[in-house]
Amino acid sequence: MFRFLEWLEAKLPRTEELPIFSLAFALLLSYLAQKFGVSGIIGAYIAGLVVGNTKQGKFIKNKIDVLVYMLFSPMFFASIGLKLTTLSFPTYIWQFIILFTFITVVSKIIGNGLGAKLCGYKKKECLQIGIGMATRGEMAFIMIDEAKRIGLINEEIFSIIVITVFLVTFITPILLHLSFRKQKEPITT
Repeated sequence: MFRFLEWLEAKLPRTEELPIFSLAFALLLSYLAQKFGVSGIIGAYIAGLVVGNTKQGKFIKNKIDVLVYMLFSPMFFASIGLKLTTLSFPTYIWQFIILFTFITVVSKIIGNGLGAKLCGYKKKECLQIGIGMATRGEMAFIMIDEAKRIGLINEEIFSIIVITVFLVTFITPILLHLSFRKQKEPITT
């Protein structure tokens, strides 16, 4: 695959065509991955690795980033929102969601904070690293969407996880901002 893209780079008269071929390549590998029973994101990821390591990889990335942020990302997150079929849970489910969100954030802070401590970071820096790593996002959405698609989880579990991921993603920047409050000098690595 990598050799083919290098050959294609050499044969194309204009570099403006490369992002189009790269996008088509990612879609093709995504399709093939799904045909082999693997999630399409695996194929797209492999295409990204291959394309990113070509001579024009940075140029292609810069051109495709605009399309991703303007079209693909909003469409993906909208599709997840559209699949959320219910928010009318009994009180005990909402209590579970709040507890699940709390445990999700705290476990990430502790786990990543301990890892940072083992690497020699100061206490406040460990907290900041732990909070920064607490967020979840598109990978969690992709995994639960795939789990729902193949029947591993039902609508209710899907909705609970989507809400939890949203809440964690919403809470994390607030906590991160608070953790950097009253800091006199920036952290350098």
